Amino acid sequence: MKHLIFILFVCIFLLSCKSRQKSISTSELNQETNISNDISLSDYKQLSGLTDQVIKKLVNEQLNIGIKQTKYDTDKPVVEGTEKYPVIEETEISINRKADMKETDSIHLEMNNVCAIKLDDNSDITTKITVKTKEKKETGLNDWQKLLMTVGGLFIIGFFISIIIKIKK
Repeated sequence: MKHLIFILFVCIFLLSCKSRQKSISTSELNQETNISNDISLSDYKQLSGLTDQVIKKLVNEQLNIGIKQTKYDTDKPVVEGTEKYPVIEETEISINRKADMKETDSIHLEMNNVCAIKLDDNSDITTKITVKTKEKKETGLNDWQKLLMTVGGLFIIGFFISIIIKIKK
């Protein structure tokens, strides 16, 4: 019975030799997202018109000049029915003017409409992710485990000493 208790103590002391391991893991996650919207809209409109007007005038003139010359003789007495001196020379001028005017008018109209719309999207999305992981492992023996190992060692030494003493007797 004595030997059975002794073997039981030796087993307990040998099993207590395992060192403890403690692991602590801490994770920290930071996520930062920046969104900047930069949208610009440009609207350009232009209306241009070109008008050409051409007026042409064509003037055609005819000028007719007629000269009729009449001369009277003043040295002679006056004629009784007309009460004029006798005609030596008579000048008669007649001017006929004929004008013909033609006018043409032409208009050319040209319209240009330009429209441009420009949309610029300079948006920016920035994501920053920071992950911090801390892992802490503790290994080693507690004080009571060290004490049990010392006692177990002493029991083993005592066991060998008791065997040696029984052999010598």
